[in-house]
Amino acid sequence: MIEAVHISKKFGSFSVLSDVSFQVDRGQIYGLVGCNGAGKTTLMKILCGIYRPDWGSASVFGQPVFENWEMKRRCFFMTEEAAFFPRCSLLEMRKFYQGYYPKWEDQAFYGLSEWFGIDPSEKISRFSKGMQRQAGLILAFSVHGDCLFLDEAFDGLDYTMRRQVKAMIRYYAKARDACLLVSSHNLQELEGLADSIGMLSDGALVFDGSVEQMKEEYQTCRFARPEGAGDLPALKADLLEQDGQGYLCILKASKEEAQRRLERIHARQAQVRPVQLEEFFRRERQEKDADWKKIFG
Repeated sequence: MIEAVHISKKFGSFSVLSDVSFQVDRGQIYGLVGCNGAGKTTLMKILCGIYRPDWGSASVFGQPVFENWEMKRRCFFMTEEAAFFPRCSLLEMRKFYQGYYPKWEDQAFYGLSEWFGIDPSEKISRFSKGMQRQAGLILAFSVHGDCLFLDEAFDGLDYTMRRQVKAMIRYYAKARDACLLVSSHNLQELEGLADSIGMLSDGALVFDGSVEQMKEEYQTCRFARPEGAGDLPALKADLLEQDGQGYLCILKASKEEAQRRLERIHARQAQVRPVQLEEFFRRERQEKDADWKKIFG
């Protein structure tokens, strides 16, 4: 189990994380989402023992992970940058990781290299971005870790490869009874992959639960209303889009309650459905309008 308890972290006067708590059970895939700078990578580095939190605690299977050599050998962190030395080959990285991870699996290493179509003797610096991501995945899943931290796991992968990597992640979590923490900007991938979702916004965890729970608690509503009819603020909604008299918004409510609120403001052509992860992310992201004419002239 991976557990974060009231974790906070500052760099100088800048607060990166604020009172973050959640846990990932064995056999579970936890999706971590948030905009750039939200604190995802910092949180993952704390949970695998690279950083020490300023407040709170991070543990793996009930043991503190920072400066805990034995617990770190049960974890693998695939960063967004790399999990290897670019001037090395995968075979050279195999030798490097074999010296640290006692449960290293050659069967997985050579099997994944063949499956991805990568020559392990080739220098990694010659790989494309997508191939480097595949190289990182090969190493991550060959160490036989009980906890895998995959930062931007799908970056640089095409559609077919993303679908296959999702199947690999699901199989590994269940077959090895492992804990996987996966961050990604590809929200559709996480919605179909993660058992639970954690959403970071300005360093705080604004949602922690299953995708099913999110869909039960939040509804997306599209509707039109006549000018002057009803009181739009009474909806208590987060507006995503407005086009003339058309609205797209999110309500924190059950489907039945959302429909009742729309009826009270005399909404026309109302459509109510469970929120999608991407829409929920937009709700927290609070997109800024731009005056392009003012910017570009």
